[in-house]
Amino acid sequence: MTVRLLEVVVYKSKIGILVFCVLFLNLANAGLSNQIDSPDGLYYVSHKGVGKISVKGKKDKDGVYKIQMHNVVSIYSVIKPGYLTVSGWWYPGVQQFYTQNYERLASVSGCDKWGDIGWGFKFEPAKINISGKDFTVYKEIYKYGKNKKPKDKYCVDVRINTRTCERHKCNAWKKAEPKGYIVGSKAGALVLFRKISG
Repeated sequence: MTVRLLEVVVYKSKIGILVFCVLFLNLANAGLSNQIDSPDGLYYVSHKGVGKISVKGKKDKDGVYKIQMHNVVSIYSVIKPGYLTVSGWWYPGVQQFYTQNYERLASVSGCDKWGDIGWGFKFEPAKINISGKDFTVYKEIYKYGKNKKPKDKYCVDVRINTRTCERHKCNAWKKAEPKGYIVGSKAGALVLFRKISG
């Protein structure tokens, strides 16, 4: 299912949008604390899509959770609903992910692979506005723990040998910026995604 089809089904009327916004407000503001311990069942939202976070096992001896994210909706047609897109760890003490993304390439069949592992930005509670009302989410900010700095940039256009799948050169880089959110409901995640993805 593409993003466009999902929008037709979920947001087919202004009344539907309003209902989802009200539901989002109720769920997003219920029982939120200043920090996330286990992110199990929460949703990561960016302008690129929505991923559902699942925790694998119990918190380890260092207080860290093993996590995965599966795609709910994506701007990329090659990333289907349910696909595993992210694997790594959640560090409650610093409110940061340490993860790697699974790189699916639409133009080069058979060359998908896990990318480099790295730190994400820190999350803090924040108020955002939808339909004239404020509600609370967790938002990425330009902060990070000691020795946990995210990469300054990431590759958005890589040259690949189609025979060997070897990555040879990055043709274009993009500055890493804190643009992600964590929310507590799928309905809320979809409303927020629609807002920030334009």
